[in-house]
Amino acid sequence: MRMMQPRMDQALGEQTAPRTILVSRLDGLGDAVLGSTLLSGLHARWPEARILLLVRPKLIGLHQILPAWVQVISLGFDSYAPVQGNEEQIANLLREVSRDLHPDLMILSEYNRAWAAEMLAMLCGVPRVMAFENCTGLNVANRPIRERLGLPKPQGWELVKTSYEWPEVKKYHAMLLALGIDPAPHLPIVHMQAEDRNAAAAFWSDSGFPPGKAPLVLFPSSGDGLLRSLPAGAWARWAAHLAQRRDVVLLGSETDAPALEAIAAAGLSQEIKRLILLGNRPGLLAGVLEMASGYIGADTGPMHIAAALNRPTLGVFGGGTIGRIGAGSDPRRFLPVGKRAAAIRMPLGCFGCGWECAFDQRLCLTHMPIDQVIASGDVFVSEYLDDCENPDPLSPRIFDLQPPADLPLTLLGPIMRQHQQFLKLNHDITEHHDYLERILADMTRHNTARDNAIQHINNVLAEMTKQNNARDAAIAKLGRW
Repeated sequence: MRMMQPRMDQALGEQTAPRTILVSRLDGLGDAVLGSTLLSGLHARWPEARILLLVRPKLIGLHQILPAWVQVISLGFDSYAPVQGNEEQIANLLREVSRDLHPDLMILSEYNRAWAAEMLAMLCGVPRVMAFENCTGLNVANRPIRERLGLPKPQGWELVKTSYEWPEVKKYHAMLLALGIDPAPHLPIVHMQAEDRNAAAAFWSDSGFPPGKAPLVLFPSSGDGLLRSLPAGAWARWAAHLAQRRDVVLLGSETDAPALEAIAAAGLSQEIKRLILLGNRPGLLAGVLEMASGYIGADTGPMHIAAALNRPTLGVFGGGTIGRIGAGSDPRRFLPVGKRAAAIRMPLGCFGCGWECAFDQRLCLTHMPIDQVIASGDVFVSEYLDDCENPDPLSPRIFDLQPPADLPLTLLGPIMRQHQQFLKLNHDITEHHDYLERILADMTRHNTARDNAIQHINNVLAEMTKQNNARDAAIAKLGRW
């Protein structure tokens, strides 16, 4: 594969303009919102091109918040689900999806390349494929699918060099640069439709909030309960504090209902409403957030939607997906992007763990001092709800909290250095599994050659033994004469 540094490519002329561009986006809602940066840049450069966005089945409704010039198509299966036992079905689904796709350009827009997108690129025979220079998703687990499809290893793809810790939008800017596109004007986009705005207005009205009186939204769950969020008691106390000055509601999807119930059980005031958005409707979610006076919540897709809609947005972050804190690192990878966006975090030496936490609790969240959280939230509300803006939308304001004195910082450093070494080893093994596969193939060839040589020697020895026996028999016969 050819490595590419981000650059302006003046050689891309109109005669090479792609007619159909396929962009893979086989991850989550927040990733898709941040990745819309890439879509808007592609459309600005080639406005006549047909842009297809490949998503997981659960995100097929993404078309509701994207412009009409993007066509959203489903992969047909979730590439995150286990493949064992489903190899034949998945291979058939990939064949079916590829049958009607004839892109001139395919961009694998996931930083960690998705194996299904890689296979699809090979199946479609795309003349030009671009991806980030990071580990491939092709591995031993999905090799049976690749063998069923008769796919070789990818060759000739253009790889764009980036860094893990760069903010996601900066990565997409690097991809645009490699395509000869000025990335400066392009930020995440959320396109609203009139019907979704009307449905959102009806939702707020039915919830007791007339037009222009929508409350401050707390969105505490990240889709998996409160595993990547503040404890239930902290949310209950924070909501009660905010409710003393303004209308506040807790909002979530159907999958977030247990988390909201846990917060209610932890002492949430009965006067604070808990609202559930029914169905998988990104358009309605965006409409509801667009009309809210502000958003405070976990690091999740709705946070990125609110920030892209230029609503006052405060995200609460643990250290799992934030870059490592230290010299030369950029801890902004998944922070919200927008002129009215901010974030709360409590920097620890274990930031950047990928949520492979070494402790019984995620200390970066469970041990956040609630008094500091509330104080930072007050600053956010007083400034950003009054139209305060960040000079650079890629650099949201960060409220860094001081860890509590009882946090075992003395042990944290050496424990996490060891853990980071383990994570690096795990990453290196994943990144170099193709190299290991080649080594094993070479060892197999050498072993086969050795076995063949041994067999040949055994055959020669057997022949020599046969001839020696014949000679000895002849000598014995001559002796009797």
